[in-house]
Amino acid sequence: MAPTSTRLAAAITDYYALLPGDTDEGWARLTSNFQNGIAQNREYYEHFWDGIQSVNATDANATGSDSVEATITYHFKDGRTAVERTAYSLVPEDGILKIDNSSVLSSSTQ
Repeated sequence: MAPTSTRLAAAITDYYALLPGDTDEGWARLTSNFQNGIAQNREYYEHFWDGIQSVNATDANATGSDSVEATITYHFKDGRTAVERTAYSLVPEDGILKIDNSSVLSSSTQ
């Protein structure tokens, strides 16, 4: 049975609600495909989140049976703010929906 659109959107908002504070749980919500691809490796992932003061995921909407688009706002420790509209592919693994792939659709930095 395919996940509901609400569950798909919640997988993204719940993931970003963990960060930047709980990178262990955040890492666990990524498939090995994502961990070794986009995230590169655990060290790179930790380094990225070390530079983030806070992050918000808004306007998360399912766009298919395994996909979501959301607006992610990163507040960097150096004062910059980046806003990205991002598309995600999710797969069920270990009883939860994990992020398998993502693609930035638009980005602006202030």
